[in-house]
Amino acid sequence: MSTAAQSDRSALARVGSAVAERRLDLGLSQRELADKAGVALNTAALLERGQTFPRAANARKLEAALEWPRGTLQEIRRGSPPPPSPPPASPLRPTQPGQPPAGHPAAASRSAQALAIAGGVVGVAATCMNILVARRDDPASAAALRDLDAKLLQLESLLAAGLPEAESFDDTMAVLTDLHRHRDAIRQAAAQSTAG
Repeated sequence: MSTAAQSDRSALARVGSAVAERRLDLGLSQRELADKAGVALNTAALLERGQTFPRAANARKLEAALEWPRGTLQEIRRGSPPPPSPPPASPLRPTQPGQPPAGHPAAASRSAQALAIAGGVVGVAATCMNILVARRDDPASAAALRDLDAKLLQLESLLAAGLPEAESFDDTMAVLTDLHRHRDAIRQAAAQSTAG
């Protein structure tokens, strides 16, 4: 990779980090930022990940949504520091009573913990599936596999519903992909148990 390409990647990463920090300061999810700016969720997500820089029109919309002066994104890309973040106009509200507000460091930690728990549940489900498949002769195996699939579908739905607000889009997608792959295997095993 050329020095210019490395420099541009570094600049994009700097912009992405500043956007993510400002979004959290404002108590917005990526989806809320995209909606407020009137841009696609992918535009905001790829910008925060430092993968792309928005077109001029979208950059202006994002700057307005982030409550930054026009041209701020380009200035950060050139190496200027982001504008200081004043406290939000209204206090951040918790998503549930007793939970930290969105954007609070403890909320990000809880998000990572929830994702780790979901990944662990997928691992347990895979082990259960292997045990049930090994007991194919037991008529209760097919019913247990279908029940396991139904429970994992609920978990998949919960993860997918939280995806727009996830702190780590890539990690959440990895868990969702793994979960979906295991659900496919469980449905196939249940069909084989029923047929056998």
